Amino acid sequence: MENNASSSDKNSGDLKTPPIVEHIINHRWLAPLFKKLLEHKKLGPVTKKILDREVLTYLICGALTTVVGFLSFWLCRRFSMSALASNIISSAAAIIFAFIVNKHFVFLSRDWSLRKTVREFWQFIGGRLIVTAGESGLLYLAVDIMGFNDNICKVFTMILVVIVNYFISKFIF
Repeated sequence: MENNASSSDKNSGDLKTPPIVEHIINHRWLAPLFKKLLEHKKLGPVTKKILDREVLTYLICGALTTVVGFLSFWLCRRFSMSALASNIISSAAAIIFAFIVNKHFVFLSRDWSLRKTVREFWQFIGGRLIVTAGESGLLYLAVDIMGFNDNICKVFTMILVVIVNYFISKFIF
C-alpha cells in the first residue's frame, strides 16, 4: 500500500493534476491503464500534458462553452427567433463565456483592469474569427473541392480548432 501512495505522490508532482483526476488515475481498475500510458515512450508525454491542470481545465471549459452555445441557441429558437439570429446570439454568448472562463479558470489571469481586459477580449474575438475562417476554408477545400467525407472532415477540423484556440488563448492570457 505504501508503494501506491509514493507512486501517487510522484505522479501528482509531475502532472499538476486536480485531486479528482488523481483519484481517477489511481483508481484500482484504471491505475494499470494509466500506468501503462504514462510509462509509454511516445504516449507518456502526451498523456501527462493532457492530464495537466491547464489543459484539462481548458477541455472542461470548452465542453461547458459548447453547452452554453447549444442552450442559448435552443432558447432563442423557443422565443421564435430565426435560425440566423439564434446562431449569432448563441455564438456571441459562447464566445463571451469562453473568454471569461479561459481568462479566469484556465489561464488564471488575475488582472481584470478595464484596459487589459478589453484588449484581451478583442484579441480573443479576433483569434476566434480567424480560426473559424480557417476552419471554414479547410472544410470547403476538403469536402466541396476534394470530395472527402463531411463528417470525418468536421471532426478533424474541430480537433484542430480546439488545439489552435488553446495556443491562441495561451498567447493572449
